[in-house]
Amino acid sequence: MKMIDQARGLAFSLAKDFHFAAAHRLLHLPEEHKCSHLHGHNYIVRICFSGDLDERGFVIDYGDLEPLKSIIDRKLDHRVLIAESDLELIGFCTSLNTNMAVLPIENTSAEYLAKYLYDKFHKIGFEVSQIIISETPKTWAIYPIHSSK
Repeated sequence: MKMIDQARGLAFSLAKDFHFAAAHRLLHLPEEHKCSHLHGHNYIVRICFSGDLDERGFVIDYGDLEPLKSIIDRKLDHRVLIAESDLELIGFCTSLNTNMAVLPIENTSAEYLAKYLYDKFHKIGFEVSQIIISETPKTWAIYPIHSSK
């Protein structure tokens, strides 16, 4: 207990990665842009928490994150991610009886997906500090960015 007592009052961060595979296309791009066409990614979603340690010495228990994993698995994994305004793609996927996730976002970019998950997780009571999403091993979108201003 001595170590936990010494750590109390200090801020800690904790992160857990989840994975899902999905297809999408980005809107508002010229037709010759490769991302304007339907394509897929193996996404990594890093869910971050910050805070003080509880009486067990945790910021949050990893076991308590099962509802977040469930949302990612049930709503996003192996689906076509579609912005709600993309009626053409919704119609196409419906005609093929494709698994799709029509999302209330302007575009299915990693940036919008990060904000969507941040808001969704907060809505169900998880005090997430950041969502970081990777579409490729070299790219990451982070929401929110905590400014020192």
